[in-house]
Amino acid sequence: MATNLAQLKSLIGQALPGDTLTMANGTWTNADILFKRNGAPDKEITLRAQTPGQVFLTGASRLRIAGSYLV
Repeated sequence: MATNLAQLKSLIGQALPGDTLTMANGTWTNADILFKRNGAPDKEITLRAQTPGQVFLTGASRLRIAGSYLV
């Protein structure tokens, strides 16, 4: 689980097909997130909140998604 942007970027960079990446609950301010990987048809890579509705991207945050088989 990533609790800050540096950890999240590291997890994304190491993600393999079938992995699930989790963002810790809370406010992520000015977070520039590039979710760029390639999963597989039977093994997607998932980026999720620790608890649905409890992760907030604020300020100049953005989430960009590039690749295939990403959830």
